[in-house]
Amino acid sequence: MTPSQPVPGRPREGPPVGAPAGTPPGAAHSQEFRELWDAHDVVDHRAGTKSIRHPVVGDLDLVFQSMDLAVDRGLQMLVFSAAPGSRSDERLRLLADRTSSGVRSATS
Repeated sequence: MTPSQPVPGRPREGPPVGAPAGTPPGAAHSQEFRELWDAHDVVDHRAGTKSIRHPVVGDLDLVFQSMDLAVDRGLQMLVFSAAPGSRSDERLRLLADRTSSGVRSATS
């Protein structure tokens, strides 16, 4: 890959190609985006809960934790899990069974 090509899984550094120096990514899209960017109202969520609707098993309520990878300061690993014995735990096990038995969803 050349330096101008994005690297999968990594945020693109710097402003959009052809944008003036100091231009935030996406600034050309809307005034609302520029105002939000200027406010820098960003919170780093290291742990919490997420509700996800999976197309095969339905709603999942998961806890997550974010961990920095020592090999590269810009990368993080997110670990999701369900409370043992919960409905989400049962649904994740159902997904694991489907995957190990080779069952595919209608979209795959």
